[in-house]
Amino acid sequence: KPKTPNQVPSFSHLPRPSHKPRTMSLAGTDIQKLEELAKKPYKEQAVWFLNAFWAERQGDAERIWKYVEKFASLDLQRGAAGFELDELNGHRFLESFGETMTVREMRDTLRSKGAIGDKVKTFPLVHYLAIRYNIDWHVLVNAPQGK
Repeated sequence: KPKTPNQVPSFSHLPRPSHKPRTMSLAGTDIQKLEELAKKPYKEQAVWFLNAFWAERQGDAERIWKYVEKFASLDLQRGAAGFELDELNGHRFLESFGETMTVREMRDTLRSKGAIGDKVKTFPLVHYLAIRYNIDWHVLVNAPQGK
């Protein structure tokens, strides 16, 4: 039977989920949580950050989405499914937004705060966001994320 233009489709025939929604969280120590968060795709890293600091950072949401898009465009291997840039593309990212900090300076800052070890040579979005917005990464990885 043809639908009229104003008729709203019914989805009552679809099965209802049998499980209850659960709160997203990361597992392990805080450093393990940061490592897990840094392995999520760029968009998920940004969503986690915005959920954690929405009250303080909602005015930066558009800019953060530009960061997500730039990370994805610079990630020639994985694109939007990627989760970290190599050092050269990390520098390109910083230059594209007029940042004066180098990737090395950013890593040194994260090391001084105990967030990363000595051998880290990659550039996840969440590391940049933590430094750019001067947030406590412990608060970030333990922030409630909703359902």
